[in-house]
Amino acid sequence: MDILFIHPYNIEFPGGGETWISEVTTRLKERGHNIHILHTKYNFLHNLRGISKKLEKCGIKTETCSYVKLIRGFPLLDPLILSKRLDDYEIAYFMAYPPNEIIISLLKKIKRIPIISGFHTMINPEHSMLHKFYSPLYFKLYRNFDALHVLNEWTYAVFVRKYHVESRKVFFIPNGIDVSSYSLEDNPEGKFVVLFTGRLETDKGADILCKLITEFNNSHCKLMNDLEFMIAGTGSYKDIISRLSERYNNVKYLGFISEEDLRKVYAQSSVYLITSRSEGMPIRALEAMASGLPIIGSNIPGLRDLVKNENLGRLMKVGEIIEILKAIIYYYSLWKKSPEGYFKLRKTIRSYAIENYDWKKIILRIEGMFYSVKGM
Repeated sequence: MDILFIHPYNIEFPGGGETWISEVTTRLKERGHNIHILHTKYNFLHNLRGISKKLEKCGIKTETCSYVKLIRGFPLLDPLILSKRLDDYEIAYFMAYPPNEIIISLLKKIKRIPIISGFHTMINPEHSMLHKFYSPLYFKLYRNFDALHVLNEWTYAVFVRKYHVESRKVFFIPNGIDVSSYSLEDNPEGKFVVLFTGRLETDKGADILCKLITEFNNSHCKLMNDLEFMIAGTGSYKDIISRLSERYNNVKYLGFISEEDLRKVYAQSSVYLITSRSEGMPIRALEAMASGLPIIGSNIPGLRDLVKNENLGRLMKVGEIIEILKAIIYYYSLWKKSPEGYFKLRKTIRSYAIENYDWKKIILRIEGMFYSVKGM
């Protein structure tokens, strides 16, 4: 099958959507499909991962598209380039980054190619007046796509139950993880490590993380020698995080690190912290679970799909510092009282990740979605 992936962002950006495209296209290529990725150079300063070169080595063609950046929203792709590329492929997968659905919808009227729209992020009418104003058009446009791919149960329910999109057109397929790349190791240093990874931005709850670290060291100073915060990533809060690491001995800031080093960090950690305000289905959380780490995070769509009970983690309202601290202390106490029992708990978490999110299983469902939509 000849498949075009359309992404309004830079494929080199260290985000979940970009990681998903890299993982999925590589596996589809291995299964014999012809893949072309059309993306932009927006946010080119994040060219840290060399993703384009890796994809091209696998025989996947990547192409940058010109764009216009409006005051709000994501880069708006060049419709002329889009139109030409749509003529060359059997089916297209469009990353649903507004307001590009306006252009894609117009092109769909003159093109016969089936188009799947993938929702790795969503507008939030409840938290933004602009989103509230735009949402009627947003959802009306997506009703006309051939299929919608969603990563979590909440987004599925929004389209099927609230906006009455035919269920046969909505494919609920979660993110995947290469579980063989992650290992389950006991912490030989004898410290309980709370790990945070990802972009240090407000939408990822970096401000919440900073408050949490300060509150912990003020209220639980006796545990400072036994419990460590480890942070990997970069963003607008990096200077604040750096100062916290200078102020507190139990805060270790690693900055941006490679995927190989990140896997080692997971193996050294005890619990994974995710303070995001919104997520589709966080790949970093899946990586943590594949490493056997309980998840402590925000009670938001995506995370609710992953954390079903206290054996897998604990969720609380976004920004509830005291509740997050209680969860950290809860898992710390389990680890302190019985290291063997805690390691057994981690084995259960890794087994859950293998059973439900291994790429070997997920890619078959994604491939099946393409065949199903092409045959509609």
